[in-house]
Amino acid sequence: MRITAFHARSKILVALIVILSQFVNIAEGQDASSTISGGDNGSNDDKDCDVPTQYRSHGPIIAVTSCTGFVGSRVVRSLRRAGVSSGDIRCLVHRGTTKNVNSLADLEDVRYVDFMDMSSVAEALRGTSMIYVNTPQSDNVLAMRSNIAHAIHEAGGIRHIVALGEPADVSWYGLSKYWDDHRSGLSELERLGIPLTILQPSWFLDLFPGIVAHDKFQRVGTKPSPYSSVDDVADVTAAILRDGPIKHGWKRYSLINALLTGDEIAQAMTEARGGITTTYVPITLD
Repeated sequence: MRITAFHARSKILVALIVILSQFVNIAEGQDASSTISGGDNGSNDDKDCDVPTQYRSHGPIIAVTSCTGFVGSRVVRSLRRAGVSSGDIRCLVHRGTTKNVNSLADLEDVRYVDFMDMSSVAEALRGTSMIYVNTPQSDNVLAMRSNIAHAIHEAGGIRHIVALGEPADVSWYGLSKYWDDHRSGLSELERLGIPLTILQPSWFLDLFPGIVAHDKFQRVGTKPSPYSSVDDVADVTAAILRDGPIKHGWKRYSLINALLTGDEIAQAMTEARGGITTTYVPITLD
């Protein structure tokens, strides 16, 4: 089975231009808080996060790893929008995290763990029934994923794992240690024998604001490549977690919003920059 979220190519390009244009406006002095969420919002000291010590639960507890991250924070937001109570979401935050910690303020159950320490993760997972697995960007992704897998086994009780896997675009394989480690780390989750759902997004359209000011857009190859929206990925993740393992266990979903060429992306960047030309430069691996 394959879940897809294809939109008309023209609509995707319009949306991309809007995203990029917002970044251009922010760069020119507009208030960023009204257009782009996330990012570094201050200190990550535990005492700065107003997290109650008493947790209320009305249903199965869903654990979300790396829940201040680019995807994880949106998964939490999508779960809340879908009607999951705050007390039914357990956020696991890697100790030392500095980004987006203020987003935790209205959550009831936040646990600071060391993903390099299996025992701390296992303790945080006790009492949970489902888990969304992702890890912070790090050179230790493979070790972190291994620790999470062992922690799931040690904690017991988890009956459904939803994991962010390798990109849907196979041309990425071998180009990024981060994503290659994601791919390799899935095997330990599979060996647990717990129903597993693997999500395969592609390059996130939402990341393009970070490169909009560049005069060149570089990418491997010239063929159209798949792109994803992080909010759509988060919404699908939340729906899968709520539906459960009977419907989604042992399935792999490719989450793609659009197929775009490098020239189309460069054109969108050019329009977003008010006509300042962005040139697409294909990268060869020769």
